[in-house]
Amino acid sequence: MRKEEFEKIARQKPFKRFEVRLVDGRKFLFTSPEQFIVGRTTIAALDEDGEYVLINLGRVATVHERNGNGKRKS
Repeated sequence: MRKEEFEKIARQKPFKRFEVRLVDGRKFLFTSPEQFIVGRTTIAALDEDGEYVLINLGRVATVHERNGNGKRKS
């Protein structure tokens, strides 16, 4: 995934929760724009446990908007 593609989803106004799924099956739920910073090739983020993670944009398989209860929006 390219930075511009990710930012289009991540920078919507108003912010909409979304989930990033990586090619290895790991997933990360983003509930606020303060939870991550997008670099040229990576996303620096806090995971659900408050741990700092680096996500390579090239390893992103899908990005899906989530509704308020955490389920994927159709």
